[in-house]
Amino acid sequence: MTSGRGHVVFGFSIFCWLAAGGCVGPKPAIQQMDSRTGERVVLVNHPRTFAEIAREVYGDEKPAATLAALAGLPADEPAPAGTVLVVPPAGELESRRQAATAAQREFEAGLTAAKREGDLAASAHFKEALRLAPWRDDIRYNLGLSLLAAGFPLEALPPLEETARRRPDHAESRYALGSALRGLKAWDRAEREFDAAISLAPDHVAARLALARTHWDQGDTEGATAEVRDLIARYPDDPVTKTARQWLARATDQKVGASIRPQP
Repeated sequence: MTSGRGHVVFGFSIFCWLAAGGCVGPKPAIQQMDSRTGERVVLVNHPRTFAEIAREVYGDEKPAATLAALAGLPADEPAPAGTVLVVPPAGELESRRQAATAAQREFEAGLTAAKREGDLAASAHFKEALRLAPWRDDIRYNLGLSLLAAGFPLEALPPLEETARRRPDHAESRYALGSALRGLKAWDRAEREFDAAISLAPDHVAARLALARTHWDQGDTEGATAEVRDLIARYPDDPVTKTARQWLARATDQKVGASIRPQP
């Protein structure tokens, strides 16, 4: 789901994400304890209510609503199969709940600011939200996006790198990181991220256009224009294709019509 100027609201975060390929195991929920923090990683093998998860983890259903709030999921719906939950020790539940509530307010303020005040103003809210809830990768991702859109690729790089590290199978995270790297003229790394995004989502037209433009940036004008022509022919109705046509017209100083076909 997209909100604001290109900001994406994940339905999950580091606290709760869908593991690639789901989780395999003999029990409905598998727990692993982190001895350093006391947190438990709960792998959900088939849909489980938060009441069931709370009972398994804490021996009590009362924390169910708090667990759902921390995960950013509805308390009255089961956690989907493949969900991974990182749950804190019982003694930290209330402080985490308060932090999560405050972080959500800041996050929503950031989304509003992106529409009304601009990306730089939004980034201040996202930064504060991330301080309050550092486990939320949706906040981290939007912080990076807002800084990138505001024209600060260097400042956008750390949150986008961390998001991509945590979410290597999320195509949008890899594309966003590639965009920041391209802005810093780190061509090779940018290409790798765009390639990764395309591998994860073959019809990611924006990543394909960005990859072609990165080739152009490095002097491969012939290869880049061929890639964009192919993109236009393959995805004529995609919203990004309008940008591709405009870019190609500027790059080649010629009008681009519907007759373009993929190059052999």
